[in-house]
Amino acid sequence: MIEPTCSRPSQAIVLPTLDTIADEPELAKTLPRPCLFALILRAQTVQMTCANAMLTDEKASPDEILDCPAAARALGMSRGNLYKLAHTTLKDLRIDNGTRSLRFSRARIDEYLRRSAGRTAGSAAPIASGVPGASRLRALAEPSAPSTRAPRGEPR
Repeated sequence: MIEPTCSRPSQAIVLPTLDTIADEPELAKTLPRPCLFALILRAQTVQMTCANAMLTDEKASPDEILDCPAAARALGMSRGNLYKLAHTTLKDLRIDNGTRSLRFSRARIDEYLRRSAGRTAGSAAPIASGVPGASRLRALAEPSAPSTRAPRGEPR
């Protein structure tokens, strides 16, 4: 491996490694500006190479984007309930795509379902637990019992 150098008009200076600079930050103050610039370029090259390796990681699976009907099926609820809860309780599952249409992340939905696996299925209670206004959310998602109130206009 060739030792990187920084040439000055009077002499060539052997550049310290990035690890050496990270371990001894005061060393950077002793280097001339052209050498510092060369180190910055090397650090940026390492950064871009690592970022590129992370982006092309074949182990990472791409996230699937679901529309509202598919997300509702995955969550086991009606589309209407999903539309009602998408801006409050389930907002972390949404993907902002710059339009008014709702899109959801399959990975976030799967994680949400894993976290709530121990809760009762088919009820708004697991969705609304710990959320202010939980009774309102339950009313939106659960069928209500028949009302004992008299219909409008009829005497009791």
